[in-house]
Amino acid sequence: WHIVQGCIESIKMHEVANELICKNGFGKFHDAIAEKEITFDIMWNAQDEPEVNVPIKAKIDRFLIDHQEKTITLIDLKTTAKPLGRFEETVAIYHYYRQLAWYRMCLATEYPDYEITEAYIVAVQTNKEYPCDVFKIDESYLKAGVKEYEALLDRIAFHMARSNWGNSMETQLGCIHNLVLADDSTNV
Repeated sequence: WHIVQGCIESIKMHEVANELICKNGFGKFHDAIAEKEITFDIMWNAQDEPEVNVPIKAKIDRFLIDHQEKTITLIDLKTTAKPLGRFEETVAIYHYYRQLAWYRMCLATEYPDYEITEAYIVAVQTNKEYPCDVFKIDESYLKAGVKEYEALLDRIAFHMARSNWGNSMETQLGCIHNLVLADDSTNV
């Protein structure tokens, strides 16, 4: 309870985080939508496999809509025990950029007449004074996220097309796994 309350108060004290999470983005947006679940199906195929129908699902923390400009700003709330000064490492470790790219694709499907122009993470540290900060996710991260989720969709479509989830895609394709010793691993 104390951690949750500390995080809430920290968000409220951070002017930008408060506008993105609790309000409507400095009055710029017409709608603020929280915890929207989006589901749909897409046809997808892995290389040399038949196309399959893949069910898609996302539950988006929050997004802000400007109906006049037909734009959407995507916001994700994250908590972390690590220092916010090292949050970019956390983004990379947990592939948060991939999650935001996925959410952007889902929003584009749900709102085809709108452009998703910005993506933010509001991060709150869950220890000490519960510091809060806002991180704008650059397009370079989102493009990397698209490549990653498309590779994962390829893998899912491969297994769906073959109706074989018991063996990895690599095993089914007859792949030989290479084990390579890193240069700095001389003390094995």
